[in-house]
Amino acid sequence: AAHAARPERGENALYAAARLIFGIELLGSSLMSDPVLGQGTIVVTQLSTSGGGRNVVPDRCDMVIDRRVTLGETASRVLAELDTLIQREDLRADIQIARYNLSTHTGHKLAGEAHFPAWLLPEEHPLLVRALASVERSLQYKTGTDIWHFSSDGAYTMGMLGIPTIGFGPGDPAAVHAPNEAIDLITIRRSIALYARLAQDLLVGLAQKAH
Repeated sequence: AAHAARPERGENALYAAARLIFGIELLGSSLMSDPVLGQGTIVVTQLSTSGGGRNVVPDRCDMVIDRRVTLGETASRVLAELDTLIQREDLRADIQIARYNLSTHTGHKLAGEAHFPAWLLPEEHPLLVRALASVERSLQYKTGTDIWHFSSDGAYTMGMLGIPTIGFGPGDPAAVHAPNEAIDLITIRRSIALYARLAQDLLVGLAQKAH
């Protein structure tokens, strides 16, 4: 750190961070891509310094990078890409995957790395075929499937454990986390009926398969 009146006496961590951020922006266009899920994404979402005041050249800068992986990308690959960028820019920086510490409603403690693998259930999978047929019977018109561009609990059930998983729910994905995020009550009521029918049809299908 140094006084802002003599900035040459210190190493400005913000300047180093700016170089890294620019490199991250360029890195985004070269990330791995999947034919269905598309390309992985990377974006800096938070930045903070520990300089101590407005007239102090900061000697430390912390940033949060939101990295969304696509199929085929691993945590080690993500870290290696960023490490290569840090070395290329000749920066002194450490990078690590964020960790979470949570407590369930029963008091059970959960802790681990905030790494959520990409996953995809094939369109011909029996679970998806039965679920789609059930929804179309309830709606009385043909619909289809799509992908979610955000994370969900499926990253654990399907991405980590390999349990067949589908995402199904009301709302417009384009409005998620947006200022105008909302959902109308008619859609919610319709979804309740669809959930009930879906559960019934899937259970009947399992019973028939068992016999």
